[in-house]
Amino acid sequence: MSDSLEETKERLKGRFLGRAGVHGLGIRHAENAICVYADMEETPEFQALLAEIEKESGSFRILVIREARPRAGR
Repeated sequence: MSDSLEETKERLKGRFLGRAGVHGLGIRHAENAICVYADMEETPEFQALLAEIEKESGSFRILVIREARPRAGR
């Protein structure tokens, strides 16, 4: 039995969060997709990491959302 969308996101989060600019993972149920929130996407390091994420995501789509890392307010 394959992992659900939620299980796959949690597994990917444990492996890839904090690497190569990835600062969050989320889900878009309507698109059957896992969102990868990153503050960069043009680096070779990120592109290699994205290829790993896509390989491990199974049949789920991967959407890259480029945005700045959240910061704590004062």
